[in-house]
Amino acid sequence: MEKNGQLSSWQELPWENFKHSLFHLQCKIYKAMRKNDIQSVIKLQKLLLNSSIARYIAKEEVAKRNLSYKLSKINEEQFFSNNNTRKFNDEDLITQYLWKMLLEPAHEAIFSEHSFGFRLGKNPWDIQTQLGSVLKNLSVQGKIKIIIIEIRPDFDTINYNFLIGKLICPREVKFKILKALQSGILKNNVFSESNIVARGMLPSLFGNIVLDGIEKLPNAFLEGKNEKMYFGFRYGNQLIYILKNDASKTKLLQLITHFLKIRNLKISKKTIVDDATEFDFLGWHFFIQPTGKISTYPNKENWQKYKTKIKSILKNSKYKINTRINRVKIISREWHYYHQFCDMSKVKGQLYELKRWYSNYLRLNTKISKIDRILSLRKSFNNYKYKTFGYTKANRGGSTFNGKWEDWDSEITNRQRQKELYGLNLSSHSIAKIKLNKANI
Repeated sequence: MEKNGQLSSWQELPWENFKHSLFHLQCKIYKAMRKNDIQSVIKLQKLLLNSSIARYIAKEEVAKRNLSYKLSKINEEQFFSNNNTRKFNDEDLITQYLWKMLLEPAHEAIFSEHSFGFRLGKNPWDIQTQLGSVLKNLSVQGKIKIIIIEIRPDFDTINYNFLIGKLICPREVKFKILKALQSGILKNNVFSESNIVARGMLPSLFGNIVLDGIEKLPNAFLEGKNEKMYFGFRYGNQLIYILKNDASKTKLLQLITHFLKIRNLKISKKTIVDDATEFDFLGWHFFIQPTGKISTYPNKENWQKYKTKIKSILKNSKYKINTRINRVKIISREWHYYHQFCDMSKVKGQLYELKRWYSNYLRLNTKISKIDRILSLRKSFNNYKYKTFGYTKANRGGSTFNGKWEDWDSEITNRQRQKELYGLNLSSHSIAKIKLNKANI
């Protein structure tokens, strides 16, 4: 009874008021940083760190992520090194989330507008839209070059002193963060959603802090100082540069290499396309038509992964057929959702063949009736809407910390909708996953 009473009192807390208070405090941090008032930023961060409201919200967020971890069946990761293993407990994750809450608004104030990955209010569709616009303008002016770079996502070799020096936060927090870094929170892919759920909230933020600016290296070092010679965009550890044909790709690559060397990071993959009319980026294929029109659709690698995943799930006889069908529905919904601003007529034939294979497999290998097969097919593969380059950004005021609660609230709503879309219903009852020890609040 005591447990039920405790859970009930937790759910009855004024969460909306808590989130309003935290949001306004983060907005103050953001505005102070925009004015370069570091002293005020540190004072406000200390206030946030000692806030009981911030700790309540951190506990709630950790509980939701724990449930997400369980539902997505992510394997627990071992933490290095020398055969020493460590798994973060709830208190570790709560502390990490508190650090994230005070670091995020300060760094969002100075992050490049050409960085889109793993940030509040940013997503891959921003890059897709920007690329479409830039390609359309530059293709009219003449030939272009494309440089696509993938930075090694394992940041465990990073220069910790460099990262700590870049952090905007109280000195005592920096010292604690250094200890967390030494425990291995930057091991493996720091820009992986599944790893973020499994290992904590800080890796992707740290990754963005370290790489910030690489997408906007000074044009003064390139040929043509009086004219912008290239456009750069970054999503996590993936970079794309669009150069005018007379720009020096060699000089740009030298700048990138030097930038990464200071941070003790390396390029893992590099693609250069001269006289570019088509290329692949973030799972999309971009094509510049002779008329100057730009089209984008799922690239071959992305399509092959999707098709293979659908078939392997449906063929996995280890699980009941209804379980497999539901899993296919989730995967398919996620894939179509990601590509909703593509020209899907380019893969219409492949989609038809996959649907036909799906229907035939159920007909030949299960006892599902014809009507149920048709319903299953529709739920998994039909009724999706597409609009090429149709993404419209809801928050046109810049950062989510611009002081407008509506932008923040819509961002939270969108994330919740995406989680529900992927089959992760992270409702408030998941707070029961956290042991509510009053001494820790």
